[in-house]
Amino acid sequence: MMAEQNIIDFLSALFKKAQIFLARPSVFIQVMTIIAILVIVSVVSGAIVLFIRRLFLKPKTEEPESEKAPKKSLMQYILPSIQLLIYPVLALISTYFAMSFFQAQGQMVGLLQLLMTILWIYLGYRFFLGILYGIFDEKSVQRFHWRLFSPLFGLFVLYQILNIFADMSTATEVIVTDVFDSPLTMGALFIATVGLYFWIDITWGLKDIIHALAARFTNVNTGRLEAALTLGSYILLGAGLAMSISSLGIDSTTFAAITAGLSVGFGFGMQSIVNNFVSGILLLFEGSINPGDRIEVNGEPVTIQKMGINSTIVKALNGYEYIVPNSNLQGSTVTTYTGEDTLRRGLKVYGVAYGSDVKKVKEILLEAMKRIPRVLDTPKPAVILINLGDSTLDFMIVYWVDYSKVPGFGGVNANINEYFLQECDKYDIEIPYPQQDIHFRDGVPWDDILATRANRIEKPEKAIANNT
Repeated sequence: MMAEQNIIDFLSALFKKAQIFLARPSVFIQVMTIIAILVIVSVVSGAIVLFIRRLFLKPKTEEPESEKAPKKSLMQYILPSIQLLIYPVLALISTYFAMSFFQAQGQMVGLLQLLMTILWIYLGYRFFLGILYGIFDEKSVQRFHWRLFSPLFGLFVLYQILNIFADMSTATEVIVTDVFDSPLTMGALFIATVGLYFWIDITWGLKDIIHALAARFTNVNTGRLEAALTLGSYILLGAGLAMSISSLGIDSTTFAAITAGLSVGFGFGMQSIVNNFVSGILLLFEGSINPGDRIEVNGEPVTIQKMGINSTIVKALNGYEYIVPNSNLQGSTVTTYTGEDTLRRGLKVYGVAYGSDVKKVKEILLEAMKRIPRVLDTPKPAVILINLGDSTLDFMIVYWVDYSKVPGFGGVNANINEYFLQECDKYDIEIPYPQQDIHFRDGVPWDDILATRANRIEKPEKAIANNT
């Protein structure tokens, strides 16, 4: 029985059947014909695609760049489908004529018929890809094209080829090896490896699709949605990992003993990783911070780009990206600028010389704040004379901005400074710098005091000169 066959015997039998099968003249001729068709069609279709690209994409490269991307034309929508369909269509036509020729000669066409079936499915697959490339962003489609659809189609073709030499429906019961006295079959190994890969890729793919559709067609908070989808993805990944381990057929008692033994050793060596992992789970569950939020890390305003189980990626205003361990965010005080209330108050002090027109100074500062779009009208900006300093009249401006749009006050303060200096120069308002004036009181014999001190300095100098 197939269930009692091990992997070495199975592969040996498969190889012998393939040798016998390919040794038949009719089979060999069909194989060589298939290879010739695929190679020739590949060259011809490549030349046609290159010609189409030069013909239809040339005007696009000559157009001047504009700030707003132009809308796609009808040809730009259908061009991806046309390019993707050229190869399977030419291959189908070539295979059809080859089959007709072989049948007219009384030759067998079993492999050519199988190729026709595969090519029809390939045609539908490429047509589906063409629709996706025509509608959605090319980069997003490529992610599914090469990581999901292409491997799936490759597995389908491999299954069809191997099924010629062996019954693949029973091959899943072939024993690969024994794991802890439990037989590991090809089917179980396939589910635990290839199946897990597709589970992971589909999970992340669904996350991206749901996020893109929700952001495009709803008003949902994209940051919170991203956090919720990330948490859900990790739950699904955990379930997939558990199913893949279960498919291996390892006894639960044995598996528990192994994990318990490993956990003791890993507990000390991976303490920080476990800490970050638990912190990441808590952050995603609580939703206290989400992708897109603006927070402060090490005194620097940053924007959360991506939240993971182990770390969080943030981007600073200078363009640098930082990887922050989740334990740092969970175990310390974090300042957030995009919480429930996104209004933030700005304060700054300006000093003018004594004798300046107080009313005019207030008017200038109020006008400076009103001219800046980021400064909100409600609450109203204010100017307060807060201090009569040693050499200045100190005015404090108070204004409010919305931090959910742009973090920081740097742009606001810079514009106020520029306008304030310009208006002070215009109205001759002096901006003093720190200085002290020495005032000699009247009625004090300053000349006698200075002369006495000068004599005290000269006497030691004369004594030193006489000694030398």
